Amino acid sequence: MNSRDPRPSSGWSWFPRREHRGPLDGKYVQHAWVRLYRPGPGRLVATGGCALVTMLVAALSITLATQSRGLVMLAVVGAISILAIGSTAAFTVRVLSSSVYVTDFGVRVLTLRSERVLAWTDVADVRRVGVRSRPWGLLPTRDAERVVMVVRGGDDVDAHINSVDGDFLGRPEAYDIAALALERWWRDGRRHAETDRSR
Repeated sequence: MNSRDPRPSSGWSWFPRREHRGPLDGKYVQHAWVRLYRPGPGRLVATGGCALVTMLVAALSITLATQSRGLVMLAVVGAISILAIGSTAAFTVRVLSSSVYVTDFGVRVLTLRSERVLAWTDVADVRRVGVRSRPWGLLPTRDAERVVMVVRGGDDVDAHINSVDGDFLGRPEAYDIAALALERWWRDGRRHAETDRSR
């Protein structure tokens, strides 16, 4: 992968990381994707629920398999069990992996249903906007704030950093830190691109 290409090269990062340990100077360039924030307690509760469902399905499957008579019934129960456990595990991984990832060259927004990758040079602004949002998708609608990226010649892109989502509900400091971190990466990424063009 070209170091200036913001497209993902492989997989997902579970937690923030950087390529180099120890002090850094102004010449350091972050090529690998860095997760902008860790999963909040709301998301961990949701994934814990997924893990519990997986365990219950596995236990039920084992019970049905031991009581079933005949190879056909055993094969059907086994296939359904594997499908259910695999689907739940994949969903759990996706829930934990959904986040905002950044490098010195771009940003990657990974959600449950989509993925969007942008170069910092394509982002004209990063701003916070007021919205009406429903926490967890279940609670009553309330005033909230979310971060959007303004794309040159295009629509605003939701960064999926929302003050009342599962990662930040009841944690305003964590929301502010994530929003400020995205703004800083955007400013530094643009500055880095301008420095490269001037060389």
